[in-house]
Amino acid sequence: MEIVEVDRVGSSLLDCPIPLGVCSQRINEVDREARIRMAKKTEKTASESDETRLKKKVAAKVAENKSPKGDEALRSLQKRLRRTQRKRRALALRKKNSASQKTAAPAAK
Repeated sequence: MEIVEVDRVGSSLLDCPIPLGVCSQRINEVDREARIRMAKKTEKTASESDETRLKKKVAAKVAENKSPKGDEALRSLQKRLRRTQRKRRALALRKKNSASQKTAAPAAK
């Protein structure tokens, strides 16, 4: 199949050597595949959080290694875990602060 470059107007679809139905069918097929991939991705994140997965990976790496000092993969996993924990804690703090400000605002009026 020949790759056809399409501009925003879509005029090159008219010049397409492949019949228009086949081009649009392929576009719909690719779009459907992308939606399926995204659905699978969200299913995975819904079952367990990134933090939980990272904790499991770090625990497995620590149990596997006798000297974790020189293991770059373990170090990067630990850094990712710390980063996700910081993000979670910051979000919880922002929610807490905004909730207290919302309750304090009506009392001041």
